[in-house]
Amino acid sequence: MKKPKTDGIMTRDVGKDKLFEPERKNSAIIKQQVLLFCSKHPRMKFTAECIPLDNKEERTRLKEELQALVAKEIISQQTTDSGVVFYCSNRPQQELVRMSQNYPERSEGSRKDAEILRYTQNDIGVKS
Repeated sequence: MKKPKTDGIMTRDVGKDKLFEPERKNSAIIKQQVLLFCSKHPRMKFTAECIPLDNKEERTRLKEELQALVAKEIISQQTTDSGVVFYCSNRPQQELVRMSQNYPERSEGSRKDAEILRYTQNDIGVKS
């Protein structure tokens, strides 16, 4: 059965929840990366550039996500006299590991993230 040609015209409502779904998933992935980083380096002060992300789109959303985590008091933010912004974790390492498990796995690099999480869990004695 042939589908009618629509020439790029939307033929039905996609719904707002499906329209913003990739954006929410990206947000969760970025938060997970920050939490994984903090759980691996719990006492380290870091800049946004230290968080491993795959592309420029994620990089631009990172600062928004960092601010959301600051607002929730999961991480804190400090600005130097020269304007460099540093972040650091406010939570215990075990709590950060548990929090990072609540986010979806990313398709690219999920093995690497899972290995980091497993290594961190074993390192601090968290049972999955």
